[in-house]
Amino acid sequence: MAKFDAERLVDRIQSFLQDNLSAKLTEITADFAAEDAAAGRVIVLENVPNEGYFLNTIIPSPNINPIIIIVLDSVTPTSAGTLSAKQYVFSIILGHAGLKNDLWDNIQRKLARYTRAIEEVLMEKFAQLMGHSQVKLNGITFNQEIEIKQGQVLRVNGLNFTATIA
Repeated sequence: MAKFDAERLVDRIQSFLQDNLSAKLTEITADFAAEDAAAGRVIVLENVPNEGYFLNTIIPSPNINPIIIIVLDSVTPTSAGTLSAKQYVFSIILGHAGLKNDLWDNIQRKLARYTRAIEEVLMEKFAQLMGHSQVKLNGITFNQEIEIKQGQVLRVNGLNFTATIA
């Protein structure tokens, strides 16, 4: 049997998001449909393309939108009851490229909805996939902006999680 390690965790997170995020985005879009219609907003949550996932690196590209960067922050030995375990701290960064003068309100709402989708998918289902594990959300960082080139920016939100896996 293959030994579980950090590389396999990051690969599983990516596969898991690729398999489950689209359905959650559809669910969240439906959840906000009435409010958006009443406010005259049109917010489209695009699926993250397979080439939009990056591991432990940031490659801002205005040609891929949105993007997800999965970063393993640390691994610490611990225990889970009588089992030996490891705590994996990882971050998931969601990026959305656009023009600097894009309608900020819609971009903020879009990023918040993507962030909610990632959080809900991992909190609801990821622990089931991993067997003897617990997933905890440590925190969320909202609305950071990275300039890609003149007039174009990558707006990002970040989620930080700890997974304890026995």
